[in-house]
Amino acid sequence: MIIGSVYVKDFVNAKVANFSVATNHCDTAKDGCQVIDITWFRIVAWESDTIKNLDQLQKETAVHVIGRVRMQRYAASDGSERSVFEVIASEVEGY
Repeated sequence: MIIGSVYVKDFVNAKVANFSVATNHCDTAKDGCQVIDITWFRIVAWESDTIKNLDQLQKETAVHVIGRVRMQRYAASDGSERSVFEVIASEVEGY
């Protein structure tokens, strides 16, 4: 996975990084053309024993992320309900 934008916030006792990663899937269409499907994921990583040096995360770097998916619902400004999926990282390697 390749890192997109990175935002690291420093709290009193910990750091949290919010970043996006892109994955791709290659396939061949019926007409023989190669199709690449790119999907972006939002990642939340809290600094811990398994996740260190979040300040070193850089855009366009390859990473390996292990975590769980969380869905959050919220009300948009137009009153409609929206859902956001994000990965809460338990391990981030390769940066």
